[in-house]
Amino acid sequence: MVEEFLYVQLYRTIKEKIITLELPPGAAVKERDLAEELGTSRTPVRDALQRLAWDGWVSTGEGKKYLVKDLKIKDAYDMYSFRSQLESIAIERIFEKGASRLIAGKLDVLLSEMAKVEGDLYPFTMKDMEFHKIILEFEQNDYVMKIWTVMVEELVRITIASQKIAKDYAHPQKEHQEIIDTLWKKDMALSMEKLRTHYSLASKRIADSLKISGYL
Repeated sequence: MVEEFLYVQLYRTIKEKIITLELPPGAAVKERDLAEELGTSRTPVRDALQRLAWDGWVSTGEGKKYLVKDLKIKDAYDMYSFRSQLESIAIERIFEKGASRLIAGKLDVLLSEMAKVEGDLYPFTMKDMEFHKIILEFEQNDYVMKIWTVMVEELVRITIASQKIAKDYAHPQKEHQEIIDTLWKKDMALSMEKLRTHYSLASKRIADSLKISGYL
């Protein structure tokens, strides 16, 4: 029972290392090395890595190695396109319910919090994700939020990889502010336009940064 609980903890710890790029894309990971680093036996580490493989975070390689999932530019474009579609529907619901200013107020608070962690990559990225989660949550659609929960971890990894190169904190905040302004103005058409523009520009920024890093 104790070892089973340990394997769950190790799964979370190793996955966090992957998401934050402490274990970079394509890195070879050995059970023995991880066990020594984490101060535990190889069995729970093996179990954790097998679950990570099942979830697609690593793949099995030669010589009992595991390879960290690579980053692909197509994945970034696909996820951003999908997010744009989901949030466009959520924006429609927000306006249908007359809640645009309620959401604008929540997003204003969050944007202020983002400004406070500007330059601190991981907290800034998590605040960025929370900004968009507020929009999605308004729908109160459990299926949408389950998809979001699965997708957000890879989004964080891709965003961190991009920002390590770009170090661009100004454009996301500016584009977020433009979305908020249209919500305050109760202008649904302009809100949709600003949201889609934000995702188009953001996906291009990420793709450009990943290309510089050598990802395809």
